[in-house]
Amino acid sequence: MSCAGLYLLRSLEHDYHPGDYGSQLIPCCSFDFIPQENWQFPVLMLGCPNGIEWHIKHEGNAVTHTTLNGNSSTLALHEWIPLVLSLTNQVEEFYQLSGPKKTISKELKEGYSRFWSEWRTRTERARRVTSHNNDYYV
Repeated sequence: MSCAGLYLLRSLEHDYHPGDYGSQLIPCCSFDFIPQENWQFPVLMLGCPNGIEWHIKHEGNAVTHTTLNGNSSTLALHEWIPLVLSLTNQVEEFYQLSGPKKTISKELKEGYSRFWSEWRTRTERARRVTSHNNDYYV
């Protein structure tokens, strides 16, 4: 769920189309955290080809979610942010309660570090927006 959490945090600022992050929006699993230098995001997470996909499109202060078969629902961004933060808070709490992680290479250790750095930055931004009731990146 950690990768899904970060992907959903990204969706607070960015539109999402299946495959944009090199994985599904909610991947079945993710086991490699690859640091990126020339990509829109600082880390790429890799896993198996299974997961759940849908489109996320920002239109002003609204966010439209469209399934792959065309069903859609629109939420105000101020409604979407707390939903994402609710999930990511639970994921983060789980990680804080678990033991230290062991990585097998310097590259994966750097990727893991970038993952949590991006996570914290995006979470902090989203929390500031909700606490100040501001528009988000509009």
